[in-house]
Amino acid sequence: PQTMLVDWVRVYQVVDGGGGPPPGQEIPVDFQDGGFEPPGTNDATAADQGCVGNVLADSAWDCFNFNFVTANDGPNFGPVSHDDGGNQSMKQYGSDAGSRNSFEVSAGNTVNVSAWAMNWVGDPFNNLAILQLTFWDAPGGEIGGGNQVGSAFETFADTQGNQPVDLSVVQDGAEVTDWTEMTVSGVAPAGAQSAQVLLLHVLTDGTPPGGSLFWDDVNVTVTGVP
Repeated sequence: PQTMLVDWVRVYQVVDGGGGPPPGQEIPVDFQDGGFEPPGTNDATAADQGCVGNVLADSAWDCFNFNFVTANDGPNFGPVSHDDGGNQSMKQYGSDAGSRNSFEVSAGNTVNVSAWAMNWVGDPFNNLAILQLTFWDAPGGEIGGGNQVGSAFETFADTQGNQPVDLSVVQDGAEVTDWTEMTVSGVAPAGAQSAQVLLLHVLTDGTPPGGSLFWDDVNVTVTGVP
């Protein structure tokens, strides 16, 4: 008879049932209306293009205070859209105007957000722009009824040279290159079920109260657990 001796055994652990994405691989996410092109808004009435019932122009964006989807129907109407094939963007003005949009994530996911902002000549921007990323312990972000987990990740812009992104140049909005990119990224902490993008216009002391901020082409990428 034969004798078999076993000395060293290696044990492998299967994570996520073996079906999770490899490290760094992009994960598809359901992030909608990043280009502010919800169907019908180009021909809608002004009321339908605004923040009605805390919904921006019947899109996936929840909103508060003064937010408005505008179409570039002529050189004096609004800035050219940044997203390929689009003709609309989102305008914010007044005190603490905000629009937010959420999508599902898992703990350990890396989330990168890109948004494009403009100081347009038709109503020059004077105040503070904020691009914010937060994580929540329930689907739907803040309006989903959950609690924020971890800290907020934020990028700021102004026209005074006090913030990382400079929007001091007033643009005529005729070219796509008139837009300025703002980015933010973060890793979803333990307990995270959703991520939320917030676009915010904030009035600041010592600056003129008028003016508008334009946003467009908000993009989100999510990659697998590092």
